[in-house]
Amino acid sequence: MLFPLILILGMNATASGPVGVFAIVEKVVFEPDDKKPQRIQIWGAFEVWQEGSRTSYSKPEKGYLYYKIPPSTSASIPSSQLEANTLAVWTDLRKVAGTGELIGFGDDGKGRSGQMPGRIRKSTEKPISPDVFPLGNPVVKIGSAQPTVLADLKAALQTK
Repeated sequence: MLFPLILILGMNATASGPVGVFAIVEKVVFEPDDKKPQRIQIWGAFEVWQEGSRTSYSKPEKGYLYYKIPPSTSASIPSSQLEANTLAVWTDLRKVAGTGELIGFGDDGKGRSGQMPGRIRKSTEKPISPDVFPLGNPVVKIGSAQPTVLADLKAALQTK
């Protein structure tokens, strides 16, 4: 059973496991449209969990993440529930876009979703072959709990 996904605002929080992505989200684009999104572009600065790593994230990078709704791989989780949970997280990502807040979401590929957090794409890269969205941790406000990550992502946003 999947746990309900919620946006945690108004307090510093820690996730239930390692977050897959640290981010400052500037904008979110739903594809093909806002009414029935199947894919999402998340623009901003990111550090993503590195595959095969036990404790490290990628270097801070400006760009975008491109995801699709995860396919249902379990008879116990209907695809409609998986889609609803994913869309709830995507809506929360849109709510924090443009706020400058440090957030975390997803997991490290070893947690509930089993999905790696994907890769950061350059702004010049066309949005093709979306990664599977890493459900796991909901959108979690990190705030000042990770001051180095916050400073590094803010600096990455200033790059061209």
